Amino acid sequence: MNPGDEILLPDPGYPGYRHMVRAAWGPRTRGLLLGSPSNPTGTIISNTELEKIARFVAQRGGVLIVDEIYQGLVYGEKPATALGLPGEVVVVNSFSKYFCMTGWRLGWVVLPRTKENARMCEFEKLAQHLFICAPSVAQHAALACFTPSTLKILERRRIELLESEGVAATPGIDFGTNATRGYVRFAYTRSMPDLEAAAARVKRFCEKKIRPRSGGLA
Repeated sequence: MNPGDEILLPDPGYPGYRHMVRAAWGPRTRGLLLGSPSNPTGTIISNTELEKIARFVAQRGGVLIVDEIYQGLVYGEKPATALGLPGEVVVVNSFSKYFCMTGWRLGWVVLPRTKENARMCEFEKLAQHLFICAPSVAQHAALACFTPSTLKILERRRIELLESEGVAATPGIDFGTNATRGYVRFAYTRSMPDLEAAAARVKRFCEKKIRPRSGGLA
């Protein structure tokens, strides 16, 4: 990216992307950044649609960057990945969400194969000046995520929380301007006891605030 270049992204979308440009593909556009599953809407882009998007970006000489940090938190279908799609595709993932390691700042990036691994060399320069490598304690903690006992807990949490709610909610307007006012966002990267207590509090709050009106429908 050079000064004046553009990256396209969806609206609503993750607030951290706001400094980038929302526009149609133009002469200064260098790529497309999107999330699947999306933050905050949870929208999942199918493999077929992802391939169409990847070809669209590749035909214009751009880079497709796909944020797959919420990949494990899907219901009723298998999560899709952008790995192996045509063109220059960059996949970003993390231990923060499905593995509930927010705060550990540990993740990974899969870069496309290019001539003389140019993308890898560019990324290594960036990494060396920003963080060098992830702390060893975080790396060891991440290894524990893949033990059978941990995966069993994570899958139980994913299934049981499908119909649960949290206490702290982020208003939809924090994520963009495209019909976001009528929504809120909940996160459940907490322990099961915390989440069960939070759901009970929300229930009590709703029972107090939302009551059937006398002589009419609820």
